[in-house]
Amino acid sequence: MKVGSLVLFLGFVLVVLFCLISPPLPPAGNVEANDVNRPEKIISRKENQPSIGHRQNPEASPAALLEAQESSSGTHDQTITNRVTDFVEGDHQNTVVTDCLRMGNDERFLCQAGPFRYFGIYTSPEKETSEPIGALVLDLKYTQAAESDLGFEYRIKNGRGEWLDWREVANFNAPILLECSAHGWQYRLIFYANDFVNSPRVASVAVTQPDPYPNLSSSSLPPDYPSAADENRTFLSAGN
Repeated sequence: MKVGSLVLFLGFVLVVLFCLISPPLPPAGNVEANDVNRPEKIISRKENQPSIGHRQNPEASPAALLEAQESSSGTHDQTITNRVTDFVEGDHQNTVVTDCLRMGNDERFLCQAGPFRYFGIYTSPEKETSEPIGALVLDLKYTQAAESDLGFEYRIKNGRGEWLDWREVANFNAPILLECSAHGWQYRLIFYANDFVNSPRVASVAVTQPDPYPNLSSSSLPPDYPSAADENRTFLSAGN
């Protein structure tokens, strides 16, 4: 009897001690502070993820960058349009301004080669840019007789203040990536005709500085992109 009572008493004591030592169970649905799913850990993981709409692709090609630029609003583009009244300024070599810009009738300006007899050159004033640019868009409005031709060229000034070689505008109203950052630009028009009457007639020239534009070397452009090409035409000088 005494042994049984002692066993029951010891069992009761063990149950009480177990209840006192063990922590209470948490209510259903709560998460303890050291749980891996606590909110601060979830937030830190999200902060390390790229934000949709602001992902950057360092491998984007120049053509892709241009496509993205062309699809933008262009609110920062700067376009300068020269018309008849503006053509009065600049350098005229056998070119005149009437109701348009056209070749003059100075017969000393003889072509040394080619199918045309006379030529004239108009060179625009130099234009400084407020900040370096990486591209230009040049457009030209003109009419041309069958027996005439018109050359359209541009050049840029680099960061050292040096004017680079003249380059032909191969595609009107199309972006041209420059070979270096430009701090200034200038254009010129070369008129070819057999007489003054059949000279090309230029109504306006528009030069747009797209902003912003990737400043890429022309060597990195895809071969099918319309970049500026070197002018191979033999340049002509006025005869005596």
